[in-house]
Amino acid sequence: MENKFVISQPEWLSLEALRLRSSAKENDLIDRLYSLLTVESLTQGLEAIDPQFDVKMLSLIETSDYDSPDINKPIHLCRKVALRLSEAAVIYAESHCNPQASEAVSFLNCGTKSLGRRLFSQEKMLQRSDFSYAFFPLHTLPQSLRQMLRGEYDSLCARRSYFTIDNQALFITEWYLPELVKRVVGF
Repeated sequence: MENKFVISQPEWLSLEALRLRSSAKENDLIDRLYSLLTVESLTQGLEAIDPQFDVKMLSLIETSDYDSPDINKPIHLCRKVALRLSEAAVIYAESHCNPQASEAVSFLNCGTKSLGRRLFSQEKMLQRSDFSYAFFPLHTLPQSLRQMLRGEYDSLCARRSYFTIDNQALFITEWYLPELVKRVVGF
């Protein structure tokens, strides 16, 4: 008999629906982060807090280790980065696409440059999905993110969306780290 342990994933919702299902503590977090949860370009939102913004590349590999509701995930090209303010990580982000989607892949191959800056500086407007949001209990976070946090927090808020580039999807999930919350208390 095979014993499989399946970790249930958080449910992705609109921000309004997430508020209805969240605790008072989580709703307070949504209130504090509201402008950054809803801004189109997170890069621009972060730069408004601190102009010392940079991107730390964590990995760019073909893998099935990325945020997705699918149990049997296909291999995707996945870019994992930490968005930083004054060298402190404030956002952990995963972007991924089919490795055969050449236009989407060209966006991911941007090294330590901001993916958001590249996506929003295009001559033609790229189609973006609506945002969806979730609170992730620590045990459901991607392994590389759990290692960054060292078990210090019980859950994180995240948003995700996707861009359509030449009929191919480029998926983006952004987790809002505790350091960001500390920086926006007075924001």
